[in-house]
Amino acid sequence: MLTTADVDSNAEFSLVLTDQEKIRELNLKYLDEDRPTDVLSFQMLPEQSEPNTTFVVAPDGIRHLGEVIISYRQAVIQAREHKHTVRKEIATLSSTAFWHLLGS
Repeated sequence: MLTTADVDSNAEFSLVLTDQEKIRELNLKYLDEDRPTDVLSFQMLPEQSEPNTTFVVAPDGIRHLGEVIISYRQAVIQAREHKHTVRKEIATLSSTAFWHLLGS
């Protein structure tokens, strides 16, 4: 995916699997939505950030794209609805969130 997105291969993003309550709290805090959701993504790319925002660059030179947070319970629910595995649902949610991290 990084090659397709024209991002240097020396990049990473964090993936967190959490429960419905935690993702609801984050959704409320950052998006003012008081409900659980399947996935949240938070960009950390300087070119995608608010003006006058600075990020510390890791000394190892790895470019951190951002954070992806997935509700495991919601992934289970959606996997059942779509009649596929939870693994496939998490992969789908991760992939979609990755593109959001890049601003797509």
